[in-house]
Amino acid sequence: MDVQRGWPLGAPASVSFYVQFIIITSVIIMAVIKLYGRERELGLLRGLREPFLAVVYGRRRVGKTALVLKFLEERPHLYFFVNPRKPSRLLLEEYGEALRKAAGLPGYVRFAS
Repeated sequence: MDVQRGWPLGAPASVSFYVQFIIITSVIIMAVIKLYGRERELGLLRGLREPFLAVVYGRRRVGKTALVLKFLEERPHLYFFVNPRKPSRLLLEEYGEALRKAAGLPGYVRFAS
């Protein structure tokens, strides 16, 4: 590595641009995701009587999350993604905040973790 260019402490301008481009591109791609060939599964979810728990499982990268998010568009919901690399305490804080917002509770309401 070239210490003079600052690689250990920061990326050169071209790498910074590349990272920013990836982030912006990812946001745009996430905004235009379409659901193809999942009408049957979506119909099954829509046919369930509330309250219910649905477990969606399958291989990676086949559209499980897109299916769930499409289903949730039609109803009030709380969607919370659990990152297994985050500490439990941080996950609990984030979940409490998401729950507070979904329930329409005022900002001063906090959940003990």
